[in-house]
Amino acid sequence: MGRVSPVLDVATRFWIVHCEENIQVSHQEVLIEHSSPNSLVADLRHSGVDILICGAVSQPLLQELLRSKVQVLPHICGNIVEVVSAFLADTLDQPEFKMPGCRADHCSFHHGYRHRHGRGHKIRHQKNI
Repeated sequence: MGRVSPVLDVATRFWIVHCEENIQVSHQEVLIEHSSPNSLVADLRHSGVDILICGAVSQPLLQELLRSKVQVLPHICGNIVEVVSAFLADTLDQPEFKMPGCRADHCSFHHGYRHRHGRGHKIRHQKNI
């Protein structure tokens, strides 16, 4: 199994997970070739993604995702299966899933994480090529 890609903007292989009530129902790996933030976000929304778990993400892509109502959980690293399990167990804020240099007390995305994420959604993980 792969790992979360360190940079969303250049990722082309994605792992889509469908979850219901904190349980993974299904998953699939998809290839998305994209030429702009808009095209990537359109493909993500077309795939039904409403939560995106990723590594680093550029501000233009992040802003486009947020405008499209995709909840973004950035600065995440690790094995995809372990990341999904941690998300479902509400433990994704543990240090082993944070990208190097990312600290919860300095990172607005990790600070207060437990109060922002939801359940019963499709989530997308990037996979290293």
